[in-house]
Amino acid sequence: MKRYDFLGTEELDYICDFCGKKHISKCFVVFDNETGETLRFGSSCIVKALSITMSEVKAMASEKIKQIRQEYSAKIFELSEESNAIMQAYRKANNFPIGFLPESETRYYELNTEEQRLSGEMYEKIGALQW
Repeated sequence: MKRYDFLGTEELDYICDFCGKKHISKCFVVFDNETGETLRFGSSCIVKALSITMSEVKAMASEKIKQIRQEYSAKIFELSEESNAIMQAYRKANNFPIGFLPESETRYYELNTEEQRLSGEMYEKIGALQW
């Protein structure tokens, strides 16, 4: 198990947990798996504190982005498949080759809403990992 998990970046006014510098505008947030602490470092301190290079920080971020995409893509695909099946069944039953479902088909709209919510949540999480 890795000691540190990269959680993302934050653009809030923080104090660096390594050097104590105040008002760092962009901090790198990591979770220490050994101590259970969430730590925030400035861009120059993260490499010193974790004894890694900035390339390794970027690799940690890329790995986390990949995990998020895999996690959310599976959920989004599942919702999409279910909503497509509802649409196809409705079209077949009503002899509509194309068209929209009536508002009475609430499950279809609930699935689409949840799919959009998850997509937005995924991109928000990914955005926090990019700089």
